Amino acid sequence: TIVGSGIFSSPGVALEYSVGSGILCLIVWLSAGLLSMLGALCFAELGSFLTSSGGLYIYYSHLGRFGKSIAFSYVWSMFFLQQSGSQAILSIVAARYITSFFSNQDHGLRDTAWVVKLVAVSILTFCTIANMIGTKWALYVSKSAIVTKIVSITGIIALSLFYVSFRSGSQDTAQEHPFSIERLANVSFADISAALGIGTLSALWAYDGFQDLNPIAEEVKNPGKNIPRAIIAGLIFVMGLYLAINVAYLLVLPMDEIIHSTVVAG
Repeated sequence: TIVGSGIFSSPGVALEYSVGSGILCLIVWLSAGLLSMLGALCFAELGSFLTSSGGLYIYYSHLGRFGKSIAFSYVWSMFFLQQSGSQAILSIVAARYITSFFSNQDHGLRDTAWVVKLVAVSILTFCTIANMIGTKWALYVSKSAIVTKIVSITGIIALSLFYVSFRSGSQDTAQEHPFSIERLANVSFADISAALGIGTLSALWAYDGFQDLNPIAEEVKNPGKNIPRAIIAGLIFVMGLYLAINVAYLLVLPMDEIIHSTVVAG
């Protein structure tokens, strides 16, 4: 799935390189979404053309004489480096949010605290056991996580709209609007370049996952049509969701808090 830890951990980095401009921050997230869409279109084409299960392993294996060796190396690199590192990051982000509920500090417990590490390891162990028990348990855990994340994001968006409508009637509206043109006008060309470069790179982490449908292509009915539809429609939905929650962050929270907090949605 695409919706994961990125949208709960990357907003501060993207905003920091947007130098306080809400408009530029949204452009960063939109740019990351459009770049991801280019990759999604490639996978949609591959998924409709090569309908065997396996994803990138199958695609690499078709690369001529050395295709099988490349595919074999890819699988082991995913096992030892890419996926293991990715799962570690996901568990750390989840552990930050869980431990923040038991901390009086704004930013939760430090990443180096043994409590965060213990919770992260526990999350990984639980997910591993669920997959070892069987696909039904793994599917249940996956669906529960997806529903929780979507409900959390939509809840944050809804509550932010309520908060903004309530605050508009009060006198606490003197601060400059985060989406004002003046903020964007004061941003230099170098800062815009950094935002579109480094800021977009940090936001791309939140869009990772559009390729995860292709490995189960054989289990999809009419994959030639349904895989492209699912990938493109899903990514468009996620782009809208990410833009909306970033608007919610910027309308409700001070920019310094978004930038420095490791649990911005907590």
